[in-house]
Amino acid sequence: MARIRSIHPGLFTDDAFMSASSQARVLLLGLWTEAWDDGVFEWKPVTLKARVLPVDNVNIPALLSELTSLNFIRQFSFDHKQYGAIRNFRKFQRPKKPNSSGVLPAEFRTYVGLSQRHDVTGTEIPPQMEDEGEGIPSDSVEPRSLGEVILHPHARGRS
Repeated sequence: MARIRSIHPGLFTDDAFMSASSQARVLLLGLWTEAWDDGVFEWKPVTLKARVLPVDNVNIPALLSELTSLNFIRQFSFDHKQYGAIRNFRKFQRPKKPNSSGVLPAEFRTYVGLSQRHDVTGTEIPPQMEDEGEGIPSDSVEPRSLGEVILHPHARGRS
């Protein structure tokens, strides 16, 4: 099932992202929508083609290989099925009620951005910066650091 995800603006100027082909970049963004909340997706090229790039004439196995060579994803198997893990996925995706694939190997926890302190199945994780500004117009919020938000001076009179 596809999910709504956030894209960090820094991704577009990431050296590896800029060196990827345009089709690989689109596939990477599509993999984020296909992944469970622990950064794991099913490594099914035909299904990924149908869900992410259905109208494009692309070679999904070659694009997956390109993303692997750029260290955006890693492939692994669990219970005779193929999966992929997305590097730093949980560093930028912080769902309020995360659901786990149940197949992420322990050695991939750091790769997907899960620390040893935070469990994908329920331990509290700090909210995303967007969550801190509920009820405040988005143009009046300036993030300073994770969890800290200040109002622009011109926004103080707004309600």
